[in-house]
Parts: sequence; C-alpha cells; structure tokens
Amino acid sequence: MQPVINFFKGMVIGISNLVPGVSGGTMALVMGIYEKLVESIGKFITNRKRRKEYFFFLLPVLIGTVAAILLFARIFSFLLSSDFFAQPTYFFFIGLILGSLPFLMTVYADMKVKPLRVLFFLMGLGLVVLVVFIVGKDNTVDTFKVSYTLFNIIKITGISIKYAMWLFFCGLLTSSAMVIPGVSGSAILLGLGEYKNILNFLSEMMAVQLIIFGIGVVAGIIGCAKLIDYFLKRFPSNTYYFIIGLVIASIFQIVMQFLENINLSLLPVVLSLASLGAGFWLAYGISRLKRKTSN
Repeated sequence: MQPVINFFKGMVIGISNLVPGVSGGTMALVMGIYEKLVESIGKFITNRKRRKEYFFFLLPVLIGTVAAILLFARIFSFLLSSDFFAQPTYFFFIGLILGSLPFLMTVYADMKVKPLRVLFFLMGLGLVVLVVFIVGKDNTVDTFKVSYTLFNIIKITGISIKYAMWLFFCGLLTSSAMVIPGVSGSAILLGLGEYKNILNFLSEMMAVQLIIFGIGVVAGIIGCAKLIDYFLKRFPSNTYYFIIGLVIASIFQIVMQFLENINLSLLPVVLSLASLGAGFWLAYGISRLKRKTSN
C-alpha cells in the first residue's frame, strides 16, 4: 500500500515541478517525505546497507513524478497560455503555497524566532526575489527536424552541440527545485528562457532534448541532495527558516507572471479568489492529514 501512496505523492511532485513559482520540494515537505527523499537520493550510492530500502522508496516516487510530468505537460501548457484560465490557475498555486505555511512553521520542534534564524529567512527570501529579477524572455529555438519517430510517439531529432550543452546546464540549475522547497524549477527555466521550450519538448515527446536535459537534472539532484541533507542534519532550525523564506518569496515569483496582464473583470476575479481558496484548503488539508499521521 505504501508504494502506491508514494506513487501518488510522486505525481504531486511532478505536477508541481511543471508550474512556475511552485516547488516540488515544497510539496514533498508538505506530504511528509522531504527528509526521506533527500536522504535517499544523497546517500543512495554511499550507504550500501540501506541502498535497497532507498531504492524501493525512490522507485514509486520517481515513476509517479515522471508519469505526472508527461501526462500534465500539455494541460499546463494550455492553462498557462490561456487568457481565461491563466490567472485563476496562478491564484490556485498561490493558495497552495499559503496553505502550506502553517505546516512549515511547525515542521521542526524548535522554530523560535532568533536573530540568526531571521537572517537565514531573509537570505532565502532574497535568493528567490533575485531569480525573479534576472528572468528574461524565452529564447527562440529553431524548429527541430524530425529524423524519425518511434512507435508513432517519440520523436528523434538532431541537435547542435552548443544547445545540448545549454540544455544540460539548464537541467543542473532547475534540479534544485526537486530538492530545495520554495525554489521553483519552472521559474528558473523562465529566467533561462527555456520554460516554453521544455514544455514543448515534453508535449511533443522529443527524446534527444529530454534525455540531455534529464541527465543534467539527475546530476544536479544528486549533488544538491547531499548538501541539503547535510544542513538539515546539523542546522535544522536555520535551514528550515531559510526554506520558509524561499517558500514565501515564491508567491512573488507567481505574481510577477501575471501582474502585467491581470484581469479585474468580475468573472476572472471571482474565479481567481475561488481558486485561491481551493488551493489553500487543499494544501492545509494535506498538512493536517500529515500531522494526524505523525501523532
């Protein structure tokens, strides 16, 4: 039963990683598998005694994550490019983040406010805001010529060495979102100008581009997981304050996505507020369920 639950938790993480401003790491934290996740990834190679345990924990989470990304890429591409649905969708994501905050404030026993912890909070806040201000326009990528198609689904295309290296680098940077709560991989991709391109590669099942990007993601996750696991074990309170700063600042990331095109007509406003409330209660309900499970 637990592998099935972990599969659906992986799907939530996968969906979160598709959305600018929403962190898969945040959702992992809310669902209560964050520390286990970073430990399993960070120590999978070095801890031989627990490698089997880590494998059977990671496998359903990974399958769920990949399945959700492949299934929902086209849906989110449609929602976020729609003049009507984009704003309510972004408000739903804001609600998710706000609803997760009560859980984050009590995730560790000693969360008392102290000057050093406030400093870590501000560092997390500032890091995400910095990412927002370096966001640029999407890069223009020439149409890739399809050499052949596998099973009438997977498209094989050519790719330049320069662009392949760039995709690998983008994968390295965006992988932090799968490990660090509050850091949105999609928002980082927006800053790198590759968000729409990656959605397109997923929607069109362009294998070469996705494999290169995926290798960068895997390499980044392994390195970043070890770092986060180290800080959580030795400086838990300061690390969680830093994470909370990241989470709160991610709301700013989302607002910046639709601020210029905000629609204040009655129906979009009503739908946006309803979506905000739905997102809040969904995340808050998940966090309350986690507390009951822990008790």
